[in-house]
Order: sequence, then structure tokens, then C-alpha cells
Amino acid sequence: MSKKSTTCLNGKLVAGDLVISVPGNAYPCLVGSVLEIDFLGTLAHQTENETDDVHVNFTILEYSEQRKQEIADAFSTLYQEKKQFDECPMDDTIMAPDMLIRITDLDECIIKKLLSFRKYAEKYYHDLRLLENHSLHNKPVLQKNLPDGRTLVADIWDEPEYPGIRISLKTPGQQDELLCFAEHSSTKPAGKELCIAVYAQGQDEPVYYESYCDPQAPSPNN
Repeated sequence: MSKKSTTCLNGKLVAGDLVISVPGNAYPCLVGSVLEIDFLGTLAHQTENETDDVHVNFTILEYSEQRKQEIADAFSTLYQEKKQFDECPMDDTIMAPDMLIRITDLDECIIKKLLSFRKYAEKYYHDLRLLENHSLHNKPVLQKNLPDGRTLVADIWDEPEYPGIRISLKTPGQQDELLCFAEHSSTKPAGKELCIAVYAQGQDEPVYYESYCDPQAPSPNN
């Protein structure tokens, strides 16, 4: 008998799956395991949420020391009092399905990076959302045919937390390649929300992603 599932940002989700929470909520960029799912309309569903309740243990995997400090700082801000990592209530957190990304099948080295740095986790979320073909969000505005038969496409990305513009390369018979994007990130400090990213051929992650307004950002040429 198959497990009952709910639908998270990138597909079906069942108890036992590994997940990462999305930026922009009270429990951002945390990695954990789904304990159980209380389905909307059942007796087990006891919250006022209008979605399924996903119980997640965000302490089951080991975070880096830097990530533990980032998490402690975030909870200190949330609760307006100093919190140590071990005091953060994360062993049974109720999350909405659309606040989670399933990462069960990710390579172990990528999961390790997600546990190491919040910045890497944010990039992973950005890449996933930008590379998915959401017709409601992805609005082509300009195309330029190149002499070699390929096409440059600029489009508007209407993701509420990360609105922006991206440029992709379309090659006949191949998957589209994301070249670069500029976005307004709601997770950045005031005055540094405008960010830019640049990709290199054959790489799934940006080789450069920084705030456009950050004078300390390294040069892409370095």
C-alpha cells in the first residue's frame, strides 16, 4: 500500500522524505525529514491552516557550526531573546506543503552544502524556481535570434519574493540554458535587495551571485 502524499513546491511529498524549507518564512532554509502529514479535513488536522500540515524534524541531520550560529541568530530575532542552537524548537515543526522542497534524491554532497551555509540554500531555491517552467510566472518579453541559430530570450519572473528579469539561451533540440538574472530579493537587508547572478556553461549554480548595491562584493573577474 503506497503512502499518502501531499504536494510540495517540486512534487509529491510523503513521510520519510528529506526536505528543505524555503526562504522568506519563520523557519527559512532548514533541512529535515518529514515525520508525518496531517491531511486537511481529517481528525488529525488540528490547526487552522487551510492546507495539509506537514510535521518536519529539522534536527535529524548535522548542520555545520556556522549554520548552527545562523539558525540561533535567526531564532533569537524571531523570539526577541537570545537563543542557543540547542534551544531552537525544530524537532517537530508544522509547515505548509508550499513552504517545502523535496530533496530526498539529491546527491549527498549537495545536501551537505545545504547544511553548511544559508547562502547556498538560498541559491538552491533560486535556481530551482528560476529553472522551472511556470507559465504563470515566466513571461517572455524579448527574443533575439543569433547568427548561429540560437536565440537569446529575456523574460520577466513574477515570483512574489524574488521578482526580476532573466536572460536564457535557447538552442534547437537542447534544454534552455540560464545565462544570468537580476532580482529583488526580499531576504536581503534593506538597501541591498537588488541582486545579480551570472552562470557558466555546464554549471547548475551561479558562479557569481551578490547584491548589486554591496560595495564589498567581489568582482566577477577575480
